[in-house]
Amino acid sequence: MILFLPPKISLSIQENRVCLYFFYGVGCPECAKVESKISQLQQKYSQLDVYRFEIYGNRSNLQLLNRLYDKYEVPQEQRKIPAVFTSDSYLTGDKQILGELEEVVVALLETGSPLSEGLHLYSGEVGLAISSSIGQTNTN
Repeated sequence: MILFLPPKISLSIQENRVCLYFFYGVGCPECAKVESKISQLQQKYSQLDVYRFEIYGNRSNLQLLNRLYDKYEVPQEQRKIPAVFTSDSYLTGDKQILGELEEVVVALLETGSPLSEGLHLYSGEVGLAISSSIGQTNTN
């Protein structure tokens, strides 16, 4: 007797992922507050992937941040850290991020729009395809 079992449904349905790109500076107190909030959100939402970029000690990460500021046409007065980017929006400063980030994450989870698709960050000659390095921290 041969049994044919249906494939596991969980294997055929991909879980929606939400990706955030977090720019911070070591020693920045506002950044530390946001880091704490992001860590809480990662515990609460297992579908949340966060890519962290330290800018004080890493010129390449600072260049990435400035390229995103330009790409998203962020006004000069809003170009600060901490900063969080998604594929179609940004939040800057601890007050805005702490006040709005969870709402952004929940909305993206509900719409089923994974953010890793289509957002690739490039700096100089080094190209970083963020969607291929889920969960890693870039502090070089």
